[in-house]
Amino acid sequence: MCVDMSRFREALMLLLDESQPVEERLNSAIAMVPGMGKAVSTALLLIVYPDKYGAWNNTSEGGLKILDLWL
Repeated sequence: MCVDMSRFREALMLLLDESQPVEERLNSAIAMVPGMGKAVSTALLLIVYPDKYGAWNNTSEGGLKILDLWL
């Protein structure tokens, strides 16, 4: 992810831009940086906006599916 720090910074700025829908930001940022998937992206959102976002990774997704809360 850090091979091209300029590209990573660009993706980070896009990901954290609250003026755009989160789905678009997530998909675009993930596509821009090899190795940056949903787990890293949502962890970054959680750090910056802890009252708004949660972590989305294989563990949280599996738990939601077990509880039948996955949409």
